Amino acid sequence: TANQGTGEFRGEPIELHLRDAGMRGVLGLLAQFTGLNIVVDARVNARISGDFTGPWDEVFEKLLAKAGLKHRAHGATIGIGPEDSPLITTAAPEGSTDRAQPVSLTLAGAQLRDVIRVFEQMGVKFDRPDIGLPGSVTVFVADAPLKSTLRLIFQSTGYSCEEHGGVFKVRTLPELSLYSAAARASASRCVTAACDDLRSLKLRATLTPQGKGAPTVSLFEFTEDRTRFMRTGEEFDETAKVVEASPRKVVVTETRDGAEVPVTFRIEAMP
Repeated sequence: TANQGTGEFRGEPIELHLRDAGMRGVLGLLAQFTGLNIVVDARVNARISGDFTGPWDEVFEKLLAKAGLKHRAHGATIGIGPEDSPLITTAAPEGSTDRAQPVSLTLAGAQLRDVIRVFEQMGVKFDRPDIGLPGSVTVFVADAPLKSTLRLIFQSTGYSCEEHGGVFKVRTLPELSLYSAAARASASRCVTAACDDLRSLKLRATLTPQGKGAPTVSLFEFTEDRTRFMRTGEEFDETAKVVEASPRKVVVTETRDGAEVPVTFRIEAMP
């Protein structure tokens, strides 16, 4: 059930520093670090600032509480959204099995119609309404069951999706009206690679293990819904890469006219 914590936290200790970071990107950062499979309600657009230290599962609970969000386990995947989200109010079908090939997806604010096309290219068949199916999809899963992943993706945008005879039937949920404004807003956001420009790049978060483990991971935002998670040495493109990463500072080198120029992004001190 949703948000039934035991008060016992056993996750690896981390430091998470946030500066006006989009909640979707922060959840993606945690998913990358922890291996959690996460599907996020399309209406989640909170921005969050603060310093969080402790076991990652405790930090996860604190982040959701601060953003006014709930979570519910659906097998190996966690649904996250407002209290009235189908991801929270609807349980996984009892006795359901999913033996289909697992899928891995990392999407933040992707258009639902584009996600459908990707699955259709994989051979998935849909019986869906003859409409554009507006909505945005935020999902971070690795080797997750196909059937349940599709069900959660559609629930996160106000639809149901159930498999019958090898065809996934998509229908509207009573809650669909709640998603209309979010769908209209998502349609106007930048979705092209042209947004990946260092001039619009902002550092929003850093996550660092307190003990031994992965190096600091940084969350950059190009627009509110385009995010990228980077470690030291990783390249943005052919002309820029991260050369230093710490909880409070990230330095990126950009090649201009054959010379490397350092570009520094800092997270300011926060209360």
